[in-house]
Amino acid sequence: MTRNQPLHSQVSEEPPLTSRQPLRSSVAFLALAAHNAEEALFARDWALANVDLLKRYATMDLAAIWAGPAFRLSLLCLTLALLALSVLAARASRRSVAVYALLAVLAVFASNALFPHIAAAVALQAYVPGVATAIALVLPAATWIYLSTLREGYATAHGLLIAAIIGVVFYAAVASVVVSF
Repeated sequence: MTRNQPLHSQVSEEPPLTSRQPLRSSVAFLALAAHNAEEALFARDWALANVDLLKRYATMDLAAIWAGPAFRLSLLCLTLALLALSVLAARASRRSVAVYALLAVLAVFASNALFPHIAAAVALQAYVPGVATAIALVLPAATWIYLSTLREGYATAHGLLIAAIIGVVFYAAVASVVVSF
């Protein structure tokens, strides 16, 4: 600390103006919000058209759940929570909880992109709601954000790996509950 250095630069925890963290957070939010919007727009009709298929893979009535208004409301609430997390992560300092939380959420969405969206579309050789944004936005955004966050030092390799594992394990646990009920 030099004598002529302004006081505000000595105590500021704000990310530097050259940081890509606000951009990463914005890209994450937009990709995940678009994915949720695709599901909200197309899941109802797809589920109603594929009731028998859904009954083969889950004991709960997924068609009724996805066709009901509660599903779209839950997507809206999730999107608003993602907005709040993205704002926190955009303003976060290096290696902060908000940065790692956003990385974990990206791992959840990347896992969701692979299974069921992409896997189901390949297996069925047909459109599955969410597959377009999973391929075009979620996976590329998650990949770029993970690499950029590591490259810029906003996360350590170890922390990034832990966030990814937490996200994947969380998604696997939730998916197994959905399939088994």
